[in-house]
Amino acid sequence: MEKAWATFLTVVLCVATLLPVHEEFRGVRGDSFPFSWYPMFSRPRPDPEWSNYVVGRTDKGERVIIPSRHYVKGSMNQARRQLDHLVRNPRTAKETCERAARRVARARRGSLSRIEFVRVVRGYFHMEEYFSKGNKEPVREITYAHCRVVRDIKPSAEEE
Repeated sequence: MEKAWATFLTVVLCVATLLPVHEEFRGVRGDSFPFSWYPMFSRPRPDPEWSNYVVGRTDKGERVIIPSRHYVKGSMNQARRQLDHLVRNPRTAKETCERAARRVARARRGSLSRIEFVRVVRGYFHMEEYFSKGNKEPVREITYAHCRVVRDIKPSAEEE
């Protein structure tokens, strides 16, 4: 009985593994992932893909991606959804830009302390190049709002 059970299990696993290979078993939607109709696996991804984010520029022209904690609240996915919602309206996109600029202005060290301009943008990226080749530059960007970072310069103790 144990040998029959092992043979049955082996046949079932082989059939389950090979089933998606045959075109007729894929179904109307063309899903190639075993037993999955989840859209992430069954639909082609757009190329390039887009993402909304906030980016800063230093006086030397360097791009600095500003972390989401400087302009929205929540985890990465919550922040992404909030920003996607905020950029739909020019007024809220500008408010988001100004909020990010105010918070960046408080930075006293690191790359954020050198930022002079902030932009709320939608960037388009080729994902294969982004992940496999390390090309982090967008193919193109659409700017929703831009603003200047205004820092309060406090005199040092020696100047007073």
